[in-house]
Amino acid sequence: MRTASVETELNLSEEELWKLFTDISNYPKYIKFVQKTELKSEKLTSGAVWYDWTTILFVPMKIKHIVVSVKPRSEIGFDVPLIFGGIMQQRFSFSGDNNRTLIKGQISFDLKSNLMNKVLGGFLQKRLQEMLEG
Repeated sequence: MRTASVETELNLSEEELWKLFTDISNYPKYIKFVQKTELKSEKLTSGAVWYDWTTILFVPMKIKHIVVSVKPRSEIGFDVPLIFGGIMQQRFSFSGDNNRTLIKGQISFDLKSNLMNKVLGGFLQKRLQEMLEG
């Protein structure tokens, strides 16, 4: 399994950062490669499904996300079934106070094919790292 990760401290309260992460409609404004989003549930709760249209592999693709963990102002996680097989796990945790928040993000994936992992894995890992750092 390949992984991209980031850890940074932001000048935002936990509450402000939580609002950014749970408002899927704003992802295109601040997450590189995300062009459009669509939440299929009223709320972002465990089991909810949402989609993004991403250009991470240059060609626009509609990608399904399943919310697997939600701990308000603390943690959020998504599982992403990949269109060419495999799975991606996106996990983010937050800790801080009213002025600054530490965010840790990790995206791991397995393309379920040795060939795909060799051909596409390194490139996807670099693009995911670029997205996290953007």
